[in-house]
Amino acid sequence: MDPIKGNGELAKEGISRLLANKQTKEELERIVHGTVREQFGLWKGKQVSKWVALESAILFTSNMYQLCDITIAVKAETPIRMSRVLKRDPFRSEKGFELLENLQREETTRQNDEADWHIDNSGNSSIIRELEVIYHQLDNIIQHKQ
Repeated sequence: MDPIKGNGELAKEGISRLLANKQTKEELERIVHGTVREQFGLWKGKQVSKWVALESAILFTSNMYQLCDITIAVKAETPIRMSRVLKRDPFRSEKGFELLENLQREETTRQNDEADWHIDNSGNSSIIRELEVIYHQLDNIIQHKQ
């Protein structure tokens, strides 16, 4: 199956097959990650705000964290994430979710070990309050660097 449909959309099945082959996966990652780095750099250069954010489910394993001054891991327990994914995408199976979890295992470990901040997004605490605390800490860091 072709990884790109006739209308230009990505075909999940085709992409999955490419990612199953280690050599093809590495080549695809090289192309995609290189393009993302380049585009992020161009976009970042046009911004006039104090800081910008880069969201990535594979921030550490793709080495995109190297583009960041600080990193924030937003986390929730597996059953909560699975419930949210299945609610958002009812066509995704539990098996498909488990496959994604297996692919994310290294990323999750690295987030736990390497992220500067961790935010609990399980619904047990106020994510807004956690973001406010981080915002003020970042603001203080930036003010002291100037």
